[in-house]
Amino acid sequence: MGVVRAYACHKPMNTDASMRILLIDDHPIFRAGLESLLRQMEPEVQVFHAGTCAEGLDIARVEPLNLAFLDLNLPDADGLTCLLDIKQARPSLPVVVVSGEGLDPAMMTRLLDAKAMGFVPKSEQTDMLVAALQSALAGGVFLP
Repeated sequence: MGVVRAYACHKPMNTDASMRILLIDDHPIFRAGLESLLRQMEPEVQVFHAGTCAEGLDIARVEPLNLAFLDLNLPDADGLTCLLDIKQARPSLPVVVVSGEGLDPAMMTRLLDAKAMGFVPKSEQTDMLVAALQSALAGGVFLP
């Protein structure tokens, strides 16, 4: 599993079946913006929204998802705890962590040890988010 540090361009995803992506973030505007970006890449994408870790876990347990984006700061759980819970419920689900705050190296290590497939600061350009998504779907790890 390689670490990707390159940016991707906005290319349609080549998929035979509709992508199913879970967005776990307590900010509805961020989720709506990310969904819009995903639809530009793949118009048939199915996007599931969760404002809390508990809502995200409920969805992850029953939906055949391809990927999840997880905010590091949620009202009902910290991102690391939520990541561990998601990976326990769905070990093979790729999860990319997003945050409005920077990460210290120790937290980055803990997230990677918990099998996060990447980290993207919310302050970055959308190309970085696209690169993280493509890397995670290909089985790679994305770091800024």
